[in-house]
Amino acid sequence: MNPLRTRLATLTATALLATTSALARQETPSPTAISSQRIAELAAKRAELSKLKEQLSVPRTQGGSGGGGIAVDGTVVSAASALEADLRAASESRQATLQVYADSKLLEAASQIGLFRQYKPFEPSRQYSESTLLEHFTNQIRYELRTRGSGVDIWFDQPLAMFSIKGSQWEVLEAKELMTELLPTYLHRIEEMRANERTQSGRQIAAETITLDWTGGELGVLVQHVNDQVVSNVVLSDPALANIAVPPLSVQRMTPEVFFKMLETLPRTDGNDFVVTVVNDATIQPESKATAKVPGSIAAITISPALETMKPPVKRIFDLRPAATADEQMSLIDSISFTMGAAEYTSEVKVRFHEPSKLLFVQGPRAAVELVAEVLRARMSK
Repeated sequence: MNPLRTRLATLTATALLATTSALARQETPSPTAISSQRIAELAAKRAELSKLKEQLSVPRTQGGSGGGGIAVDGTVVSAASALEADLRAASESRQATLQVYADSKLLEAASQIGLFRQYKPFEPSRQYSESTLLEHFTNQIRYELRTRGSGVDIWFDQPLAMFSIKGSQWEVLEAKELMTELLPTYLHRIEEMRANERTQSGRQIAAETITLDWTGGELGVLVQHVNDQVVSNVVLSDPALANIAVPPLSVQRMTPEVFFKMLETLPRTDGNDFVVTVVNDATIQPESKATAKVPGSIAAITISPALETMKPPVKRIFDLRPAATADEQMSLIDSISFTMGAAEYTSEVKVRFHEPSKLLFVQGPRAAVELVAEVLRARMSK
């Protein structure tokens, strides 16, 4: 290898080692143990210093001459300077950094709670903003520390799930003690809020849904049962709909809209099919993409008789063997075709005759099939 290159590599490695060593020496050390009594003594001095600084923050004049200010009190200035120097000179005031792992209960609560909307008095904008539970807890600690006059900086490291505290050693340990002291009360309050939300949610569900065991009966009576449980707007477009029979059923926590739409899907054999239409804010203005209900607004539920074209077709088989001859059978089929045309059912009715078995298959609206049956009764009774 070239001697010059070897020398250059050696110098570079030496420089890197020196830089790393210097950086290591510049790292902020972790705080050493300080008794709670000593922290309390230093905190008392800091509080006294804050009071003196408040006094000195009032506009004043030197010696009381000239201007309209209050004369500067030399005693106050001296006392503040002495306290500030004392705090600065204290061995416990050396800078330090401390990492504190987040409590498992706090992490669990944070995983189950969404965003908080909180006011940030120390931010330049002084506006409300959204934050996670862990950020909210950090801001609560930061606010309390600043109220005390502490100069530490505290933040939460999301990937490592730990709090970092930086400042003078004693204030760092003070912050840690504060976190430990306030955490149980904070978690208790969070649990109270969650319990209250669950209670409110349960009450809202109970107020907006129905739970019933219906033993069967008329639709009008069922509507009254629903109205006894929740406030609803159920409209029967035809009074005769109140007499429709509804079979036994059981439902739990179902909104009136879903309940009556469910009734619409139940198969019926009596021909009394009906249609349920729900009208609310979303159906009136679908283009607005507004999903939230207007406060106090309740959907309208309209129950109407199903149109013939909306009802499922009826299928029925008639036995034409009583008509002895083929001519009589063809005459019956011609009569049915004529009647369907006269009643304007031709496009809606299917009629098929199976000659070997003499069976006539008819499919169409219920009224049309009943009309076919009436024609056959009238012709074959002669």
